[in-house]
Amino acid sequence: MVATEKQKKNLRPAKKGEVRNPRGRGKGVPNFKTIYEKLLKGEIKVKVSGRVVKRTRREAIAAMKIRDALNDSLNPIDRLRAADSIENRVEGKPEQPLSAVKVADVHITFDKDDADL
Repeated sequence: MVATEKQKKNLRPAKKGEVRNPRGRGKGVPNFKTIYEKLLKGEIKVKVSGRVVKRTRREAIAAMKIRDALNDSLNPIDRLRAADSIENRVEGKPEQPLSAVKVADVHITFDKDDADL
């Protein structure tokens, strides 16, 4: 969003002690990314080739995605979703360009011959 000149003139820095977002998240309250990171670092016991081993939750989830992507008994759509999720994590999600066109950018012209249409 682009600010108008009037909006820019009304901008002013907050005074010392002034609260600009009184109902916003308080200081020290963790965001979801922080909470997820903390939970994913925790260890759990998983069975690997018949042995019980400790893995982080992050490693266990990654292993499940790989298992799902390679599982022949799963629906092909579910296998593809798992493989796509892995690829997006490893390679990065591909760019999806937007092809929005402003109405002002569209120009329609008619020749004299087209006037009967």
